[in-house]
Amino acid sequence: MDEILLGFENLKISAFSKYCQLTGDINNVTIGPNSSFMQKNDVEEDKTLPEPKKEKPTVETPPKHDSVPFNQVLKEFETQRREKLQEAIDDRYNRFENFAKTQKEQKQDQWLHKQQAFIQSMHENEQTILQTVDQTVNTSNQNEKLIKHYQDMMQRKMQYEQQLEKNKEKQRILNENIEKIKKCQIEFRPIYQEIFAAIKTCTSGEELRKLLGDNFKLLKTLPESFEEIVAKCKAYKIDDEQLLKAANILNQVKSLKIQVEEAVSKINSKKKEEQIKPPTPSVKENTVLVDSNQNQNNKSTISSLEQCVSLSNLKKYSEVKQFLAQHSELFKELVTDDRLKQFRFDCKKAVNIPVNAISAVNAEHLKEKYVKLSNLLTGKTVAVADKQINAARHPQGIFFCMDLLAKKFVLQGDLMISSNPEAAFCYATIIISLWNDFADFGKLLLGYFYTQCPYLVPFHIPKTEEQTNEDYYVSLGYHYVDGQIEKQDKFLKRMTGILRLYFAILIAKPRKGQTNNPHNIKNAWNFLASILKLDPQLDITATSLHIFLETVGYEMEAVYGIAFKKLVRIVMDKFLPALKKIDSGGPVTRLEVLLQNYKTKGHFDKPNGILPNNFW
Repeated sequence: MDEILLGFENLKISAFSKYCQLTGDINNVTIGPNSSFMQKNDVEEDKTLPEPKKEKPTVETPPKHDSVPFNQVLKEFETQRREKLQEAIDDRYNRFENFAKTQKEQKQDQWLHKQQAFIQSMHENEQTILQTVDQTVNTSNQNEKLIKHYQDMMQRKMQYEQQLEKNKEKQRILNENIEKIKKCQIEFRPIYQEIFAAIKTCTSGEELRKLLGDNFKLLKTLPESFEEIVAKCKAYKIDDEQLLKAANILNQVKSLKIQVEEAVSKINSKKKEEQIKPPTPSVKENTVLVDSNQNQNNKSTISSLEQCVSLSNLKKYSEVKQFLAQHSELFKELVTDDRLKQFRFDCKKAVNIPVNAISAVNAEHLKEKYVKLSNLLTGKTVAVADKQINAARHPQGIFFCMDLLAKKFVLQGDLMISSNPEAAFCYATIIISLWNDFADFGKLLLGYFYTQCPYLVPFHIPKTEEQTNEDYYVSLGYHYVDGQIEKQDKFLKRMTGILRLYFAILIAKPRKGQTNNPHNIKNAWNFLASILKLDPQLDITATSLHIFLETVGYEMEAVYGIAFKKLVRIVMDKFLPALKKIDSGGPVTRLEVLLQNYKTKGHFDKPNGILPNNFW
């Protein structure tokens, strides 16, 4: 296109140049091949503007004899020039169109070829992907099967290992129990032989039988009972009940030894006096002798009892148990009246729902629960589960609710705190606050604590002759289900919760406005001093000491300082070695670890869950 336009411009310049020259005088030949004008003009044109093409338009030369006007010639020349120019333009345009068409067709062919190649490539890639996916799916299915197989193997392995661990734990416990029974047996034999040696020195067997009464039969039954336990040991059929039975037999034979020795000594002394034949004493002297014998018997009984409980603690225990029995008489009619069944149910809801919801979420939560329970015990109406309940609707309702509340708190130690130790302090602070308001509530609470866990006194209750085994173990805090005593680990877990709640009460802070703890840390000192004076018992002594030091040790150090440290030193140096002689189970190990940590750090850690002062 540029070449065409350039040629057109050149033609325009040539035409106008010729026209300017023709406007002067014309004396020579002006047209034709012989004209000087054309020759001259051609030379000048060649010098000024070179033509893009060498082709010269063919112009017919008119005959010389004809005279043609210049304007007509110029017009004709212009017409021819335009026609040729148009032809050149059309020709170039056609060539351009053809070239563009050809390029377009080539590009379309190339695009079509590339598109077909791309589609073919995509199809091939798709086939490759599908094949890869199929292979991946097959591989994945195989891997899933393999993974599932390995998972099943791992599951079976874990189950086998767990079962193996359980069997090892059972075997370990069984071996420990057998070892403990063996120790009891080793201790039992010399004591039993000493009893027979004492009997041989007695001068009157008949009097000894009369004096010992039914206890004389134990000389035969105790060894037989122990042999039954030993036979079960050989058959690996030992449980916690057999262990407790062995310990009980050992305690019985120890007590029997004391009784036999006293009886033999008494009979032999009497025989010696008869041989000497002293004068018959007067009535006064005889009375003094009887009183002296009675005092000796009383002293012996007291001495035997002090191995189980101190006299001051026994007095406190008896008073609390007596108050508990007297209080139960105050609502006896309410409990036995079937017409008041719904009222009793409502009272239980009014106690259970707030107590079950107690937690240290925030101060407002604790205050709300305290207010509900306090209002219930003061005879105010409380809303429980969209129902208005007032304990004062019945004359015995408040006594009934107070008893329910004390029993419920101790039960929370059994059920809740045994699994969640940190909750002990939020319960303890509400208990102390209610105790400040209602003194009888505190006595009832102690009564249920001592009933469920006499080791808090501390009191190692001995078995009496009229008691069955079930009655005796129930008095120690054990549960019986379908005539079967609960397992030792469950018993210790329950006792742990009750012990922890009681010890938390000793250092708990009441709500704002109350400054005193009615059952404060002085009772903690009394507990520790008392338990160290008693003979250690299997499992429970180590458990009690461990929970005590873990819960109260931090506060005892702050209050009693060096005096408490000396007491802990006695536990480490004297009491723990004595305890390990009769017990080597888990509770003793945990106690030993706690004392070792104390020895390393020089102090007991602050218990988890303790609430700050003025929390609510």
